[in-house]
Order: sequence, then C-alpha cells, then structure tokens
Amino acid sequence: MIDQDDPLAGRWIKSATTEQQGKPVGDNRFRVNVSKKFYIAQLTGAFLNIYETAERVVHKKAGLSFVIFEGNRYQLRAPEDLGRILDMALSKGVHVNLGGLELDK
Repeated sequence: MIDQDDPLAGRWIKSATTEQQGKPVGDNRFRVNVSKKFYIAQLTGAFLNIYETAERVVHKKAGLSFVIFEGNRYQLRAPEDLGRILDMALSKGVHVNLGGLELDK
C-alpha cells in the first residue's frame, strides 16, 4: 500500500494495489441502535477515491438517513446511486479509483 497525504480532508488516502473491491465490512463492535456498512467516497480535486468501508449508527432527521463519520454528518445514499455518481464523475473528466482499479470512460 502507498500512503499519500490528503491536505484538503485531513485524512490519509490508502491506494490499494489490488484490483478487487471488497464489500463493506463491520468493525466487530456491538451496537444497540441500527447501523449500516457503507463505502467512503472521497472527492479530492480531480480524483474520486472509493477504497474504504466503515460501519456507523444510522441517525434519522426530516426523513433522511445519515451517519456521523470522523466528526462530520454524511447523508447515506442508496446503493443504486453509486453507478450514477461514477458515470457523472467520469463524464466530467474526474479520475475514479475504485478499490485500486482506475476506471475509464
């Protein structure tokens, strides 16, 4: 793995060398509230990285579902939206890295 500094989001990007994207996995913590496993998509400049997964408790407000990840609130999106987001990013010339695999148009 290659670690690269991500100054905009203050996180580390892990560039995987494998071309297989795994399913979101749990973190072996017991939760009393409903939780969801999800992918983390990070847009940095002209790069969209989808490489990391997490599991967090789901909060609901005004009919929307969201999770709190690294101190910020993020709306959960339907799994079907991922294809639409990838298509939109590729059409705008954004470089997409999906689990170590560079996607083309």
